[in-house]
Amino acid sequence: MYNSMKYLNDIKRMSRMAGFCFLLLGAVACSDDWDDHYDDTDLTPTSAVQVYQGDVAAYLASQSDLSNMSDAYHKFASSLSEANGVTVIAVSDADIESSLSDATAKNLVSDIAFEPASLIDGNGIYMLSGKNLWITEEGSNHYLNSRKVTKIVKADNGYIYYVDGFISVEPSIYEYIQSLDDENYSLFKALIAEFEERYFDASASTPSGVDAMGNTIYSDSVIAVRNTLMDRYTENGLLSWNMRSEAFQSTVFIPSNDLIRKAYYSALDSIPVWLNRAVTPEDSLKFRKWMLAACFSDRRLSADEVAPSYDGQYTNVGGYVRETDDATDTETFKAYDAAQWKPSVQIADYQNGVTLSNGTAYFLSDFRIPNHIVIYRAKARFYQTFAALTPAQQGWNASSHKPVEGGYFKWINWRDPLIVNDAQGPFELSSTLPTMYYHVLTAVPTEEAFADTLPCAVEYVGLYYNTDRNFGLAEVRLPAGEYYLRMGFKHSLRYSLSIYFGDGDEELTEDNICVKDMSMIATGSNFHFDRGGAMEGLDFYGSESIGYGEYFDWRWWYDQDPDLYQKASAYDTDGYQVATVTLKKPGNFKIRVQSNDMSELYMGNYGTDVTDRSKSNVYQLMMYHWCLRPTTNNY
Repeated sequence: MYNSMKYLNDIKRMSRMAGFCFLLLGAVACSDDWDDHYDDTDLTPTSAVQVYQGDVAAYLASQSDLSNMSDAYHKFASSLSEANGVTVIAVSDADIESSLSDATAKNLVSDIAFEPASLIDGNGIYMLSGKNLWITEEGSNHYLNSRKVTKIVKADNGYIYYVDGFISVEPSIYEYIQSLDDENYSLFKALIAEFEERYFDASASTPSGVDAMGNTIYSDSVIAVRNTLMDRYTENGLLSWNMRSEAFQSTVFIPSNDLIRKAYYSALDSIPVWLNRAVTPEDSLKFRKWMLAACFSDRRLSADEVAPSYDGQYTNVGGYVRETDDATDTETFKAYDAAQWKPSVQIADYQNGVTLSNGTAYFLSDFRIPNHIVIYRAKARFYQTFAALTPAQQGWNASSHKPVEGGYFKWINWRDPLIVNDAQGPFELSSTLPTMYYHVLTAVPTEEAFADTLPCAVEYVGLYYNTDRNFGLAEVRLPAGEYYLRMGFKHSLRYSLSIYFGDGDEELTEDNICVKDMSMIATGSNFHFDRGGAMEGLDFYGSESIGYGEYFDWRWWYDQDPDLYQKASAYDTDGYQVATVTLKKPGNFKIRVQSNDMSELYMGNYGTDVTDRSKSNVYQLMMYHWCLRPTTNNY
């Protein structure tokens, strides 16, 4: 167990210096002497603050209805700092059922003098108990832990705040979680423990000398606890939040064992169905991380904010996590994507929140891992799926040179679909990763299209292809919701394209159009296979940029050897953004790729000769891939 008193002393120092000196005194520096800054003669009695000529102990003794407070205060008076002053929360004898215990009394006494001017919503008064009394405001009224401040007295060495009731000692969020029964909540506690580690805290330990090898010797060894997933920092490594500290207000959503099992196994079961692949250990770890991270907010959420009627969703705790490199003995701080929380899906018992010393706990009655976490992305290359189909499924009869109804591809005024290999050379980033091949699915205009300069189109119903024989070729089955549609073609094609998107059984119309008559040569390298989005200056996780394969970190590869892995950012990406689309109901989708000017432009360069099907013929259709990545709204 780590040294809790040392840990609390660290928090106290932070509360005194950061909270007290900066927030409480504003532009005035902390004084080592109370009287230097708080001279009684400078304070005029008002209806809000009364002045007592004497110290806090004398004031408590003079009040007949504060005898319990006076007795309790005397137990600690000798240990309180004269320099910093004191603050006492006055609870009348009528609100105390019996004499105050030491633990309760410590929660009513602070060894800093807290100014009335600092009664600001969100501030806290750090008490001898090691807990904060948190301040809230409603109009002109101030509350300490939800108890209304009714009177303030300024004594020679501090302040006395009267409140309208008893302030009990509440457990912290971390203490409360650990107190939950194992029968119903052991899995939630296990998720927290999975990412906890104990470590020697040199900064909190007391050095006593140096040994012969030059190593520091410590007279005490403080063993502290940190959570490698949930402790959050600033970009520069300053602690900004954790679930254990009394210095931060938080909210915790508590799922039962049954809810965790339901969410976890539902997500695992969805992967083979939605993504046509096997579940991996990385998937399991991702889901465990999400379930833990999503259940904490770095602020105290109100009942209205967690009620099922709340409109919309919000992010829970974000910030940076600490990562270490054992080989180089260095630490870095990496941005962590904050989990999205949607109260209409994650159902909390909002009417029975548990008030804790540093936050609020809400028990959940429903809990699930969102679609956009389960489905990192869905992606397939046209050449792979087309090659795995029978001629009938390909929608084309090679003997008659006519389209076939009922296939996964529907060819309209395009003919002789053909896979052209190596439209660009293969990309092998590393022998430990799959090689990326840039084969494309091509087609040329029909005689009728040439004769009448007809639009050419192909409609495609979504297919996956997995080289794992347990999966192989499969129709796409995705949940309804919002997705980013990204696609790839050979770059700098000489015609324009229109792209439509809809449900698999939907008749596509102008209402389904995503982009219309987009000049492919004008887009340059944007639609450069699945590499076009890998461009400097783009937000790699934004709605208009690319993303990467799951569990692939191009920056890690680049940092290993910038020369060898200089193109890591182009490896197996989503491709360039077409549009944000919506799948209206669960199931498959349909894409229509259409060119209204290809037949005319093709004839201008080749006439009606369709024999050149090489990669150099940029007047033919040359499709590479599609990718659907769920947006965070796809919950």
